[in-house]
Amino acid sequence: SNIQDLNETVTLIRVIAYPAKMEYLTGDELDLVGGMFEAVYISGKTDLLSISPSMITGYDPNTVGTQTLTVNYGGQTDTFDITVSKRPEATAVTLLTEPTQKEFVVGTSFDFSGATVKVEYDNGTNEVLDVTPDMTTGANINHMGTQTVTVTFGNYSDTFEIKVVPASISSISVSEMPKKLVYIEGEKLDTTGLTIVANYSNGSEISIASGYTITGYDANKIGEQTITVTFVGKSTTFTVEVVEKV
Repeated sequence: SNIQDLNETVTLIRVIAYPAKMEYLTGDELDLVGGMFEAVYISGKTDLLSISPSMITGYDPNTVGTQTLTVNYGGQTDTFDITVSKRPEATAVTLLTEPTQKEFVVGTSFDFSGATVKVEYDNGTNEVLDVTPDMTTGANINHMGTQTVTVTFGNYSDTFEIKVVPASISSISVSEMPKKLVYIEGEKLDTTGLTIVANYSNGSEISIASGYTITGYDANKIGEQTITVTFVGKSTTFTVEVVEKV
């Protein structure tokens, strides 16, 4: 086994492909994708291996300039250089476009899609960024009314306004049918057991115990009848049957 171990001893490594990313800004994480090296063993065998972060020494994300990174493998080393430049600092943030949606129902969630800001930097460059939730403060979906949302990038910010409105009834539905669905000609309608649910625009629903109207029943009309339940302008239906009196 000692001969086998000796044959696996690395005698040389050499970087044969640099990582795709060779230029960094201060604070960037090291990205070694694409980096490859060849390991040569005392036996003459060679391996082609990817460079991984655990093999690297010499990277300082906060030091500007050329940095020599060392690849360590099997007791052998090779090096390559990268460049770290000062990350530009924001000098101004300007709202370019407001969100597509400006009105939200209380208790739902915000969607600021469509909102963008222009960020200007101290090196004379600028970029347009989509507004993400972590860039915003001041919005509370559980508080109704007009709200000012602040978009912050670095030490600079701009604002836009949104509105949180009360939930409204979007529809009503029958959640439980009446116990009695078949009637003998002349019988009055009995809605015992009927349960109506109001579905709100924020996704919630509430059972309605009273305040609705029922139309469409004719005790003297034989056959199937569609009964309409109406509540604050919203309607739903259920079906009963009237059979001939014998």
